Amino acid sequence: MTDAVLSPPDQTVFRLTGGGSAALAHPQGRVSPGFLRLLSNIDGKRSLGDLQSPALNLSPAELRTWMRELERQSLVEVASAGPSNSFEYRGFVEPERDEEFDKTCEHIRLALKREQPQADDHLLRTTARLVALESGPTTRAITENGFFALPSRNRDEGVGAPDNFLVLIVEDDALQARVAQNIVSREGYQTSWAEDGHELVSHLKAPRRPDLILMDVELPGSNDGFDYLAKIRRHPSFTDTRVIMLTGRSEREDIARGVMLGANGYVTKPYKAELLRGAIRQTLNLG
Repeated sequence: MTDAVLSPPDQTVFRLTGGGSAALAHPQGRVSPGFLRLLSNIDGKRSLGDLQSPALNLSPAELRTWMRELERQSLVEVASAGPSNSFEYRGFVEPERDEEFDKTCEHIRLALKREQPQADDHLLRTTARLVALESGPTTRAITENGFFALPSRNRDEGVGAPDNFLVLIVEDDALQARVAQNIVSREGYQTSWAEDGHELVSHLKAPRRPDLILMDVELPGSNDGFDYLAKIRRHPSFTDTRVIMLTGRSEREDIARGVMLGANGYVTKPYKAELLRGAIRQTLNLG
């Protein structure tokens, strides 16, 4: 917050490089979801000050760090620097490294390697850095607020009443599922329930698909909620399906895994009703 108050809006303007355009066109490659949102907002005209909006969930300092990382990876370049009274852009500055950050990067790299065994190791390492950086603000938001959620990339969504949206709750504990259904239905959303992964697949194949999935991580069988999230994101019909993870796992490595796989939100258990409602509203762009 201090950064936002003391620093004037940054007028530095960035534009996409050829590599940045390629990453935006093929998001399943090297760019994690948060960075994809940032890349999609870079047009060579708007300054970083223009991009410092709540939609990106980044403080000015975090936004600068992310832009430096994108420049380091040759995905963006400076189009024009701002006036002298704005933030003085000095080119890429290597973020301070710490043991936890390095450990998170390595954990993510190994997870990516399991998913993409033939991928170039340098690509995996750079992708892991992006995911690790993205998980930082996510972890902070969860620590401070009890949840993290990003609005849908489609800004036209969210126009309408809650009863226009179907929320699927994937939870093997019947009591926990009823609690979540009560919270969600009282806000006016339509709800449905899947007890396990098999029922989740049935709901996804139904004529009325869910607009949002509340996914418990601890599910029966060999696959957990993260595994099902990965399968959803790999399917071309469900790449934009919004998923909020519900879990007691709040370690940075677990949060980074959710970020890497493209979760729209992350709510830690036990949660209060207003936190879950807030995460849902934010994810659906309902304010």
